[in-house]
Amino acid sequence: MEVVIKIRKGFIRVAVETGADIVPVVAFGENEIFDRVDVTSRSVLRIAARVWEWFVGHKVAFSIGRFNIFCPYRKPLNVVVGNPIPVTQQRWDPDEKYIDQLHQQYMRELERLWDSWKDTFGTDKSVKFEVVE
Repeated sequence: MEVVIKIRKGFIRVAVETGADIVPVVAFGENEIFDRVDVTSRSVLRIAARVWEWFVGHKVAFSIGRFNIFCPYRKPLNVVVGNPIPVTQQRWDPDEKYIDQLHQQYMRELERLWDSWKDTFGTDKSVKFEVVE
C-alpha cells in the first residue's frame, strides 16, 4: 500500500494557517476494491497514459472494478481514525520548520496506525505500508 504524501504538505500548511488539528486516517481494503490495468499491454491505454504524463507531469494508473468499468468491487473497507495532532495557529507567516515537524509526525502516526491495525483487519502479509513521493 503506497501512500503518496512525502511531497504533499499543502493540507498541513492549511491546518497551520487555520489552527485546525490534523487527524490521521488509514483505510484497510482499498487495494482490493479495484484492479490495476497494465497500460503497457494495450496500445490505446499506452497512448492515453503517455499523453496524460506529458500534460500533467506524472504517471497515471488506470483501474477497473466490477463489470470491467470504474465501479468498485464489493469488498469490506475498514477505516481507522487516529488521535488528532494538535496544531498551533500561525495565520500570516507559517514557519516551514513547524510545518515539516507536523508533516513528519503525521507520517509517523499513519505508520503507527497501519502497524497497530493490520493484523485486526486481515491484511495480506505481502502488503507493506510505504510512504512515497
